[in-house]
Amino acid sequence: MATKKIALAYCIDNLPVAESLYKALSQTSYSVSHYYCKKNADEATLAEQLRDFDGTILLLISDNFLRSEHCMNRALQLVQQKASNILPLVIDGRTKDEVSGEWVSTPTKFERIGDIIPYINYWQNKYLDLRSQKRKFEAENEADKREELNENLRVLRQVSSEASEFLRVLRNMRYYQFSDFIENHLRAFFEFVEDSAEWSAFKANVPNLSFQTDGAAELETEATTNVVEVPAEPESRDLPVVESIQEPEVAATPEEPVVPVEEPVEVVEHSHEPSETQEEWTGAELAENLEDLGVVIAEHAALANEEILLEIPPLEPEIEVSAELSIDEVVEPETAEVADTQTDTPLDAPDAQAHEEPATEAANAEEEEEEQNDDDDDDDEEEEQNDDYDDDEEEESNDKVSDLIREARGLVASGQVEAGINYMKQAIKMYPGSAELHYFYGLILAQNTRDLNGALEQLALATEIDPDHEAAFFLLGELAELQGDFNAARKHYERLIDINDEFTDVYYRLGTVLQANFPEEVEYAAKCFKKAAKRNPGNADAHYQYASILADVMGKTAKAEEWFLKTLDIQSKHPFANYDLALIYHTAGDAAKALEYYEAAILNNPELQTPENEIAFRGLGTPAEPVLEEVAEEIAEEVPAAPGESDAPEEPVALEELAGVAEELSVPALSPLLSIEHDTIEALKQNILRLEELLKAKAAQVEEAAVEEEPVVEEPIEMPPAKTALITGATSGIGLATARTFAQAGWRLILTGRREDRLEAVKEELIEAGVEVLGLVFDVRNYHSVAETIQNLPEEWHSIDLLINNAGKAKGLSEIQEGSLEHWEEMIDTNIKGLLYLTRCISPMMVAQHSGHIINIGSIAGKEPYPMGNVYCASKAAVDMLTRTMRLDLHKYNIRVSQIAPGHVEETEFALVRFDGDADRAKIYNDFQPLTSQDVANTIYYMATQPSHVNIQDVVIYGTQQASATVIDRSGRA
Repeated sequence: MATKKIALAYCIDNLPVAESLYKALSQTSYSVSHYYCKKNADEATLAEQLRDFDGTILLLISDNFLRSEHCMNRALQLVQQKASNILPLVIDGRTKDEVSGEWVSTPTKFERIGDIIPYINYWQNKYLDLRSQKRKFEAENEADKREELNENLRVLRQVSSEASEFLRVLRNMRYYQFSDFIENHLRAFFEFVEDSAEWSAFKANVPNLSFQTDGAAELETEATTNVVEVPAEPESRDLPVVESIQEPEVAATPEEPVVPVEEPVEVVEHSHEPSETQEEWTGAELAENLEDLGVVIAEHAALANEEILLEIPPLEPEIEVSAELSIDEVVEPETAEVADTQTDTPLDAPDAQAHEEPATEAANAEEEEEEQNDDDDDDDEEEEQNDDYDDDEEEESNDKVSDLIREARGLVASGQVEAGINYMKQAIKMYPGSAELHYFYGLILAQNTRDLNGALEQLALATEIDPDHEAAFFLLGELAELQGDFNAARKHYERLIDINDEFTDVYYRLGTVLQANFPEEVEYAAKCFKKAAKRNPGNADAHYQYASILADVMGKTAKAEEWFLKTLDIQSKHPFANYDLALIYHTAGDAAKALEYYEAAILNNPELQTPENEIAFRGLGTPAEPVLEEVAEEIAEEVPAAPGESDAPEEPVALEELAGVAEELSVPALSPLLSIEHDTIEALKQNILRLEELLKAKAAQVEEAAVEEEPVVEEPIEMPPAKTALITGATSGIGLATARTFAQAGWRLILTGRREDRLEAVKEELIEAGVEVLGLVFDVRNYHSVAETIQNLPEEWHSIDLLINNAGKAKGLSEIQEGSLEHWEEMIDTNIKGLLYLTRCISPMMVAQHSGHIINIGSIAGKEPYPMGNVYCASKAAVDMLTRTMRLDLHKYNIRVSQIAPGHVEETEFALVRFDGDADRAKIYNDFQPLTSQDVANTIYYMATQPSHVNIQDVVIYGTQQASATVIDRSGRA
């Protein structure tokens, strides 16, 4: 470190530990200062005190610290901005027993998700409690207290939103438990500041150093005891050294938000310890839900615009919750009334605020005037605060959405998953324009059900409403990875980077996807890992992966060495970094270093201690005879006996013979035993691969053993073996021919039609041919039937790759003044509305999976009018225009949109339907050869099977004898 200054940063409740460290470090040449958070909210926060400090910060993380508003306010920015200078120490918290008055230790844990949840709950409960008080003040017209309360809310909201991310960053930093830190004369500290000389001097001057858990450190020298007094209160954060600190007289209880009221207001206390009546997810339970998804719930909750509890106090006992629970049964009566008035009002509508609380016009005017005054006052605040937080009006308009999400997640947390999901569905009906509702609904589905496509659809809606919803894009990326759609995962992560390239771990996730699935872009992956490491200096794997690419792909061994060493600085027991360094030094011919790092490698990962490695690395230095003999025996066992020698007495293999044996077995041999130096690096790399496979195999065995012990095991989600197409109007004509064509190519088919008997016959025909088929009976003109059927698709049919909007018809052939209204409505409802209904139900799925293809069956009638074709031509012209506009809307989601506009086509019921079953009038193809339905089906298949970067947007197809809608050679069939 550049300066020899130390800041002890801590919560005042942890004074004894800070004092003991102060006394110990005062025996060094370092200048030690105290920085601590206080109970008085008017004082500068801990982060503000340390803003200009340029030395080493020993950050004492305790349960008290994590529950202190003064410590946690802007703590995330502190650890992000000063990460290289901060050394976190995890110490026990302290609370006073209310009965005995004695101090009691409280363990501080944040290594697992289950450890983090209580802290998130604690801060979000405090935020929600204070917000409830704000509503009470407003109801009592206490406008004079609003400004101060709003500021307190702002602070609590920030702490609540950043708590989980702060703990996540801490977990990725190099931190020490207090007991480990004080070992061996604070060696960890001196290693951190890279000051070995000071450490040696400290050990010499203070040979006997011990710490008491309940008081100051005991420092004993051979000559005399040096006791340093510590100040009671540092007057300024710039003081280099302080002298004495008094024990705080008040109990170290979690801070309550400052409430600007004269009379005391009753606040419900939320203990961080789970009560008997509360059900809280354990770390194991949560991990079980999230392990397959790779979803970190705390991260998503913290990054949302509204902070939602992860563990909710149970509902009132008198309310019975069932799977059919309605919102009206849970929310307060006045809330239910408000909800009714907002059913069709988007959350962000200009007049949404007006529906929240019943008020007179005069009251509204007064409130608007007060809010305007508040806004004028806020103009004087710092610019960044205006960027970080919504104004009061928007916050109030989101209150009910936040409450609804809280209730739903409370149901899920208590084990009532179905009730929570139903609750979310009703909430979305009330507030369809809320991105947060869609996001958290998707999160609940992803964590608690197998309905990943449903989750993807909700997340896609969230990003539709809020195109900059960071958490939604990150979760979309994770789910895409889970489903094996790495193109989609990549695009989601890249979109998130466009929005916020400081988002935690987005570069790391993108780098992982690129490295594993886009080998041609490995240098791009390297850049991502490098950026990930710089944004999160505690991410050991980001450092390691970058180093690996530097060494194995880019050939930059010097740079790779530097990054492998950085990896070990973060994770000293990394399973492979030591071995990679051993390979680098082996290549460079540095035998001593190669052996040093090899021995460190096998200490951390015994699987690396193989005969090949023993020969390679120990052979670079002085051979160890016992090791050579052991290796010789292992190699001898692998050498097949010569013919006729199977019964010969065994003789030990001489060490001199190892060279030939090693060469035959492709085993790196010992240099001293060979006349010619063999290159061992390639073999060692192969050995690493083999060892990694071995580790994976062992992990799989452990997993299998765990599965066998479980009484009930859910099958992993199986991806469909082939692509899936949904074809409407599949019981005849073009639809039937298309179904048969795609069936022959092995596609899975969802076929729809109105006539159940025909649909069943087609389904049986294709199933007998070995095709997976799902038949859906509905009329495309009935939106409710369409939506309900699609919504209730079996889970294995949720991923739809291709939608063919084929259902359509022509009815009648008459001049406009004589047209049948019934015919008009039937054509408009089928050709336009039916296409829209299916597209509206299927396209969100495609957006969510970031892939798909929609092919609309149009007509030449949509491009060229003909006499008496009026409404039919208009309906197909609508299909033509819809195709173009759909393409503009969906191209950014990697969805292709196409149209095929055929001329006359036989082998269909087109003419028969147009003339209401009159077979004689329907004989319009006798004097020329039109297209067949198979011709059109073949073209559709061609359009659908082009490479993913090719979008055939429009195809016009005629029979040879037809030149336009009205120009036809009727000289006879060719």
